Amino acid sequence: MDGTFKGLLIGDSSYPCFRWLLTPYLNPTTASQRRYNISLRKTRVIIEQVFGRLKRRFHLLHDEIRMTPERTCTLVAACAVLHNLAIQLNDGDMDENPIENDENDNEDIVAENNFQFRDEFALRHF
Repeated sequence: MDGTFKGLLIGDSSYPCFRWLLTPYLNPTTASQRRYNISLRKTRVIIEQVFGRLKRRFHLLHDEIRMTPERTCTLVAACAVLHNLAIQLNDGDMDENPIENDENDNEDIVAENNFQFRDEFALRHF
């Protein structure tokens, strides 16, 4: 593993639109854009629930983590691995509903700018 991650981040409307950061349409005009916004909102809720689960299991995630960003990423990844291991070992600490991972590779979307990438992504998936 070379330390890189291919994927997309999601953000709310306070973030700018980037090719790697999916944000909602401020004024969706098509059915595809509306479905995209609904899906983005639902996905953000799931992510917030996952963060809540990790914080309940690992209390050190509640406060400021005084480490470099690289070490913080390693710490959070380790918490996620340990959390998943606890689920597999039926550790009864948490009430878990598995969250499905639908991996979609979007590298083949050809777009001249960030907004066009979001439009193509919404058309392809919604």
